[in-house]
Amino acid sequence: DWKVRLKYMYGKFILPGENLWITEPNVEFGLVHGPWFDFEEHINNYRMQGTMFIERNGVLNSADAGITFAGLFGKKLSQDYLDRVSSKYPGTFGSFAFGLYNGGGYHAAETNQNKVFASRLTLRPLGPVFPGLQLSHFFLSGKGNSADEPDWMLNAFMASFEHEYLVLTAQYATGKGNQKGNELKPDGDSKKHQGLSGFAEIKLPWIQSSLIGRLDWFEWDDVQSTRLILGYAYYIYKKNFLLLDIDRVNYPDTQKPDDWQVKLTLQVAVL
Repeated sequence: DWKVRLKYMYGKFILPGENLWITEPNVEFGLVHGPWFDFEEHINNYRMQGTMFIERNGVLNSADAGITFAGLFGKKLSQDYLDRVSSKYPGTFGSFAFGLYNGGGYHAAETNQNKVFASRLTLRPLGPVFPGLQLSHFFLSGKGNSADEPDWMLNAFMASFEHEYLVLTAQYATGKGNQKGNELKPDGDSKKHQGLSGFAEIKLPWIQSSLIGRLDWFEWDDVQSTRLILGYAYYIYKKNFLLLDIDRVNYPDTQKPDDWQVKLTLQVAVL
């Protein structure tokens, strides 16, 4: 049969009150971006390889019905930085986003009346002197999307660096429960989780290419997994590129066999 599933369907409005400290304040309502993944995916451009670290491990996905408030700290960075490095979330001293959401995500019906609060705070500690460095915190609190309403909480911290030729991120996440509300102990309490992730991209613009690597470690109540991703991207035109990658997952404490994937993926971006 056929099913129609929308990921985003929202209205976005620029809010009044811009000043020296907060610029481009805005609000989205409807089926909206959450505070975290849109930010992370504009640092790690390889979402088409697979989902980001937190989503890949079943904690949360990227969109939900709700409302998101966002803005920049300080004026925009120089046009030279926007052109050479990144034009996304370009506040001189960082950016922020926070909101209230149904909690089921864009691909599931809501099964309880709980609402989930989520927020992101990002600082550029050295401002325009060293704009590539950002320190971010992501927080989430609510109940999993099941009738039993198990606890769901997440704290994630990320240090990132962006340069014309190099991107680096390091991330740590800890919490309990998940969006689906199905990561539970035998007594019905939410499982605890923690994980680490590192990502690197070496850009080679003279041959229209990039080399990428990512290493994830994640643990659900002592059940661990480790993922290694290595890839080569050839850029055809701007964000249109081919990615050849190897994706290997290891489960050291279980009888599950390693999972290997080799993929060739074309990303088509309408510019």
